[in-house]
Amino acid sequence: MKKLGKRKGARKKSKKNFKFQFFVLILLVAFIILNLYVMIFFNFKLPVTGSGVSATGRVSFEIVEDLMINITSPWQDYNYSFAIGEPLVLDLNVTKTRDEDLIWEYWLYDLRHNEWQNIEMGFAPNTTFSPVRWGNKLFVNASTMSGDEIVHDNVSFFVYVPNSAPIIYDLDTEFYTCEASQLVANFYSEDKDEDFILGSIDPSHSFFYVLPTAQDGTTTFFDLISIPDLPKEAAGGINAGINSYISTVKVDDQYNETCCVDTLVVNISVLEINNPPEITEIGVQTVWNKGEDSNFFHILNIYDEEYNLRHGDLDLDLTILNSSGHNVPLFVVELNATHSFFNFTANNQTPPDTYNVTLCVTDSAIDNPHPELLTYCNQTGASITSCESFTLTVTNENRPPTITNYYPTNLSFDATGTLAIYFNISKYDPDFTIPDAYWYVDGVLAEYDSGYSEDNFTYIFPCGISGDHKVGVNITDGLLNDSLTWNVSVILTGCPSLGDTGGGGGGGGGGGSCIPLWVCDTWGLCQNAEQSLLAGLLSGEDYRIIEDNCANRGLDVDSCGFQIRSCSDLNNCVLSSGNPEEIQFCHYTENPSCSDGIKNCHDGGCEFLVDCGGPCDACPTCTDGIKNQGEGGVDCGGPCPWRCIPAVPFFKKPTVIYSLLGLILIIIVFVIIKLIRVLQYKKGIGVQERKNQNL
Repeated sequence: MKKLGKRKGARKKSKKNFKFQFFVLILLVAFIILNLYVMIFFNFKLPVTGSGVSATGRVSFEIVEDLMINITSPWQDYNYSFAIGEPLVLDLNVTKTRDEDLIWEYWLYDLRHNEWQNIEMGFAPNTTFSPVRWGNKLFVNASTMSGDEIVHDNVSFFVYVPNSAPIIYDLDTEFYTCEASQLVANFYSEDKDEDFILGSIDPSHSFFYVLPTAQDGTTTFFDLISIPDLPKEAAGGINAGINSYISTVKVDDQYNETCCVDTLVVNISVLEINNPPEITEIGVQTVWNKGEDSNFFHILNIYDEEYNLRHGDLDLDLTILNSSGHNVPLFVVELNATHSFFNFTANNQTPPDTYNVTLCVTDSAIDNPHPELLTYCNQTGASITSCESFTLTVTNENRPPTITNYYPTNLSFDATGTLAIYFNISKYDPDFTIPDAYWYVDGVLAEYDSGYSEDNFTYIFPCGISGDHKVGVNITDGLLNDSLTWNVSVILTGCPSLGDTGGGGGGGGGGGSCIPLWVCDTWGLCQNAEQSLLAGLLSGEDYRIIEDNCANRGLDVDSCGFQIRSCSDLNNCVLSSGNPEEIQFCHYTENPSCSDGIKNCHDGGCEFLVDCGGPCDACPTCTDGIKNQGEGGVDCGGPCPWRCIPAVPFFKKPTVIYSLLGLILIIIVFVIIKLIRVLQYKKGIGVQERKNQNL
């Protein structure tokens, strides 16, 4: 009996423990499910439009018979401010005087660009719309459903966004170019403020420049350009092979002296080439085999870049072929201390004929050609041969050449400036010589043609030119000539800008006005204006201009300075006007440095902003990968054109949320399995107890 009572007490105690454990497990599962619910519905809660927005206003009631509308948002003449990168969205709220359904329309006009931006038909009032940056004018129309009444309202307002820095795009950092050629690389800059962007390269080494080519809204296009026909010096000199220039390309919106620029370091490599020898044209020649005109004497004008720098030798080869194609040794190249020349005198033993004479000059290879020379410059640096051919006629009865046909057939005609005029001649020589042709415009040689029985020439009289002009052509066999002249009455065409360039044709030729391409070196050291005036280095007129500019900037006599730069026209137009400023005022300090708080020039360079860039440390930019210049994050916020992405709290990051959810699910599965095992265990105990009772 005692054993049976003990068993009953144990069973009661076991049931109580089981109920308590089961209750705890139910609470644990409920707690987990509750946490899961909170996490899902609070971490992924959708933003509520208008949350955190408060507004005040006045409402007045007036009984009116006429239908009227009133734009209550945006406000008239109000300045709305947005952060850089923030979406431009404003409320469009309208009130009406009669409680009836209306048909609504609105139009938005961009005051800065003078163009319509948005036209919305059938909108519902108290909505939102997207204004444009700077000046806006919003028009709202409302009409009754029948269309009998139409009412209007409009407001003007301004949208302000702080200035942001320009950004460089599509500019490579590595360039290869060749001696005797010109580098032209295109890139562009984006500036959301639509500022006029200045581009420059520092240092330019007097070979490279950055020039703006066009602007389209927020985009300014540039050319990174070198001077034409880069000299041997640019490639490092004779047998250097290559010379590299590390420079910084800068774009500047000129906002102020502390902001905003973007920069990119580029490496420009100039490869040395072997320049071909050049032989000045000799032209057709005729000699008699008797009498005074029997001598042919000609000094050869041969130029080779490397040979003139005392590198290598020049080998000359002369070939003379008669009309039958046989090589005949009529004469040779003769040398003296200073020149190479031809000196040939015909006599009655010299067969009358037309001889084709070819002079070839071969130079020496350069000593240190770059391995990529063939890739970039289409040569290997090996020796090069250049040839010049002409005809020499030996005759015992020289007859003059003749112009047999010509175009225009009318030797006097009218022509319009800036339009191309085409000229053509056919020529004949009874001694079978092919005469040379020399084309002239108003007495000035414009083109030389050789070796053709027909020659043509195209010329364009530039804008701003009118009146009577002459175009002439002379043909010669070396002794005798023929000529033709056209009288051209040019009709004036006005110049919209600096003029249009002319073209060439036939064997070449052309004409037209010149468009200058100005490039300037960096500004020099800032000098004190008053001291320079007293020393005679600054004219009185320039001093007064500099002094006025200094006064407008609040600079006293001790701080008023000036700096100069040199500018040149790459197109060599030799115009007397339109050249850039070569002198400007500056803030003078006796010892300029990278810590004087002044944007100035020193140590062979000019600062980009105050105390940075040029000879100083690099300026902060929106592309340098550093959080600086008041940025909200790395290269975002502040003056940068990109809005920073808000940081996501740790427990709201998707990876963290999914990890926690996975962990919770694992715990739930574990608890369920544990609960099942406990239940199975309790059930087994109950079965065993019942078996024991039956014993």
